[in-house]
Amino acid sequence: MKKLNTTLLSKLSSTFASLRYNGEVKMVKKAREANETLTKAILAHGGKVAEKGEPCPFGTVTKVNQYTVSIGAKLNYKRKVEAMTKRNGVVTDYRPEQRDLGMFPVFGELVWVKNDLSEVYIRAYQTTKPKAAQYFADGKEVAKEILGQWLPSKDFNTLSGLENTVSVVADIDGNIIYCQDEDGNLVLDKDGNPMEMALPEVRAIKLSNCELYRKGEKIEFFTDEEWSESELAQIRDAYYAKFNA
Repeated sequence: MKKLNTTLLSKLSSTFASLRYNGEVKMVKKAREANETLTKAILAHGGKVAEKGEPCPFGTVTKVNQYTVSIGAKLNYKRKVEAMTKRNGVVTDYRPEQRDLGMFPVFGELVWVKNDLSEVYIRAYQTTKPKAAQYFADGKEVAKEILGQWLPSKDFNTLSGLENTVSVVADIDGNIIYCQDEDGNLVLDKDGNPMEMALPEVRAIKLSNCELYRKGEKIEFFTDEEWSESELAQIRDAYYAKFNA
């Protein structure tokens, strides 16, 4: 792995960037049963509805996408949640859950490396809806709906007209935090229920699958200097020693 271009990355304290993604989609091996909504979508796109448990016939599937993200050396998830709750009329001391993400940070909360040192990831906050993603199987573009029964749960649920579960903010006693207006009144949804405050979504994106551009110029994350595995292992071990403590 190449060493990070810390001079450049330090200047990106908090900024918006255009992310262009082109990577392999993790398909599930066996088809899930298609409900009426998904069945209609599959047939409308000229696909065939598979039997539940049918093996995925598409082989390697890649996705091409583009959207705007917020990245930066000084972005901090805890501060971001606390700022969000404050904007919604709630003051809280947010304590993020400690768990092994399978990767460790090497530059603030921006750049992470997989525990086995095989991959580098960028952690970014998506700020716009992505442009319509294109899916390719065997080099040919294929409709997302036709792949639906084998796509990851989030896409499968969306195509099936089902809601995806969203993590919500809870206070130190485990109580769900609800949105409030400037007068401290609960904000209600269209059904008259208090609106739960969802955590901001942060994405871990494999750098080998994406390019980031700021003001039209590609962000170069690396220098030409090699980063030895022993150096990275030392950073990893120090992080987990602190993490476990």
